[in-house]
Amino acid sequence: DIGATLTGPSTAATTFDNAKNFGTAFEAGFRWKVYNQLVLNMVGSYLAAGDYGKVQTGRAKDDAWGIYYEFLHTW
Repeated sequence: DIGATLTGPSTAATTFDNAKNFGTAFEAGFRWKVYNQLVLNMVGSYLAAGDYGKVQTGRAKDDAWGIYYEFLHTW
């Protein structure tokens, strides 16, 4: 019996929270012309994670964030 040799949690026993809240994302960005030929582009993003896909007995999803920036020099 193959099933007798497998140990560990079964995905068949997993129950999920049926809330449909994906979460909310906030994004902001700006472009700053430092000099005539030098520009700073910057974008920041924050995700307040919802409870969609959360296992009922599991912990809440972590919030996520990211920052992107670049200096662009042209001549």
